[in-house]
Amino acid sequence: MEKPFVMKQNQFFNDFSSLNFKSIRSTAEIVGELIAGHAIFRDKLIPEIEQHFLVLLSQADDYSMPSLAKCFKQFDVFRTSLMEHIEMEEKIVFPYLLGNGTYKSKETVDFFIEHHEDYETQLQHMIASMSFELAHLSPLMSFRFLVHKMNTFSEKLEEHSETEDSLLFVLK
Repeated sequence: MEKPFVMKQNQFFNDFSSLNFKSIRSTAEIVGELIAGHAIFRDKLIPEIEQHFLVLLSQADDYSMPSLAKCFKQFDVFRTSLMEHIEMEEKIVFPYLLGNGTYKSKETVDFFIEHHEDYETQLQHMIASMSFELAHLSPLMSFRFLVHKMNTFSEKLEEHSETEDSLLFVLK
């Protein structure tokens, strides 16, 4: 006859205390983190990238100018789309998640989740394309700074997306 498994009390408490309860965050905490990320994008990273584009444009020769202007325009279109996305999240999605939405918010949030854009991949493609098209500018420090800032932005956007996905996954 087998003895029933009996967990010793201290084993239970050791197993229980090893769980990481700091990783369990409320919706409000996650939304707060996402809003803080939006502020960093809007107030720091995007203006820095735009400034690096402007510096590079002032240093570019006639040969580089059309390609560089095209890349800057692509970034501007990306920025505009991302800012509209952020505004939608902050005005409709986040209030809905925090219980402050209207009955129409549910439909809007569902549509938003189904058509959620992959901004981090768009930015990575933009960086690769720009690095290829403007490879002849790579000796310039301003070009290297621009690419570095865009890569930093891409990394931060990826982290932000993972946090956002963890929150939106609950809604699906």
